[in-house]
Amino acid sequence: MPKIVDHEQRRNEICDAVLTLVAEGGTRSVTKRAAAERAQWSTGAVNHYFQNRDTLMLGAFRRAAHLQGKELTRILHDSGLSPLERLHATIEATLPLDERRVALTRIFLEYYAETHSAEETHDEVVSYLRNWRSFVTRIIDECKDDGSIVSTRDSKSLAIELVALTDGLAMHALLDPDVLSPLVDGKTLTISFIDDTWGPIQLTEF
Repeated sequence: MPKIVDHEQRRNEICDAVLTLVAEGGTRSVTKRAAAERAQWSTGAVNHYFQNRDTLMLGAFRRAAHLQGKELTRILHDSGLSPLERLHATIEATLPLDERRVALTRIFLEYYAETHSAEETHDEVVSYLRNWRSFVTRIIDECKDDGSIVSTRDSKSLAIELVALTDGLAMHALLDPDVLSPLVDGKTLTISFIDDTWGPIQLTEF
């Protein structure tokens, strides 16, 4: 009886290996051979799923966006958190505070830079950012409903600003990890935003 191959799982394993390489050495460290070695698959197996390095990197970007979306969905539906705590957790989830989030930030930065040259890449990045803003808008609406955010500005506008702020902070922290130091006191990350209507963002263990 022929062995049943889970192609989606194998693709994910290869893409996860790419994200590990990116976390450790940046995007320049990624080759098909390196990805095969890290995933413990043959180079032929990688070639079966990815024609070249560009398609391999695109696969890794899609995997990163999927993992980020999955984490944001978990936060969004965590009934143990208040709306403001969910908003704080959403910000924390997108900052490069550990190896996994460093990899995600690096690969997003790579694709932000590539959006000018490839329509497909542009559409992928725009879709990711729109989804992220949609998550944040929904949580801000919930914060307004319970009074933890009192701004009279519409939630979509606040989400646009917050996502841009967080994304920029993540990119700066990737280039210079010390940039987060002035904002962190113990396990608390403080970001003054939206007229100082919310308090410190509590970091969880990572």
